[in-house]
Order: sequence, then structure tokens, then C-alpha cells
Amino acid sequence: MKIEKQVSVFPFAGQTSGVVTPGTYAARCDNVAERHGVEQPQYQTGEPEKVDLIWFLFTFGDASGQVRRVATRGMRMSGSEKSNLVKFLRAWLGTEFRFGIDTDDLKGKSALVTVGMVPGHKDPSKTFPSITVVVPLPVQMVGEV
Repeated sequence: MKIEKQVSVFPFAGQTSGVVTPGTYAARCDNVAERHGVEQPQYQTGEPEKVDLIWFLFTFGDASGQVRRVATRGMRMSGSEKSNLVKFLRAWLGTEFRFGIDTDDLKGKSALVTVGMVPGHKDPSKTFPSITVVVPLPVQMVGEV
């Protein structure tokens, strides 16, 4: 058996800001990452299953003027009306949302994001900054990002 180093599924390791004050910020989506065939426990049964996940990385300036980068949690790439991805995109894009959208087209798009601290998957006692809410950027703020 060949033993290989386990690679993190999180696509933005080393690219995010570790210390971020929770709050709401005018931000820009800088990157979108997809991972296909990620093995994780199935909901309710705990049986392993392979899923396709997507993350969005946002950049913004905090109150001290520091540039911060925070990502969403991984979301299943699902077009179901009840999926976290569809809910996230509808909240962000509003009337611009449509099925068939190319997520790469969202790079550079602005949003108003709320950063919260969420528990880690492997160790829930550790918390990490994550995008918890996203809405369209108000028209008056478009030039600020």
C-alpha cells in the first residue's frame, strides 16, 4: 500500500486571513473553487459518499485598513431549490440569479458580506471566520469596493 500525505479539501488554505473581526463588509469575490469527488459522511446515515463542492473567496478592507480574505464554507454543487448553493446565489444575486449561471463569471462581483465565526468540521471547539450572509451591494456603495 502506498501511503500518501493527506491534502486538505479546502481550496484556499494559506490564502485567507486568520484574524477577522466578525461584522458586515463591502467585499469583492476574488475566486471560486470547485472540488469534485470529495468524500464526506452522508447526511443522517454517516455512510461515506462522494460529492462535488464549491467555495467562494471574498476580499475586503476592515476598519483598520487591512485587506482581509474570507471564504464561504464548502457547498454542494446542487441545483435543487433547497440547496445551500441556490439559496446563497439567490441572496447574493437577487433578480440576476438564473439556473445555468457560470460561477466563474462571479469573480470580481461585489457583495455585502457578513463574516461570522463558525465551528470547524474536525474540531468544533475551534472556530474560523466564514461568510455567513451575502446580499447584493447597495447601489450607493458600488464604487467603494
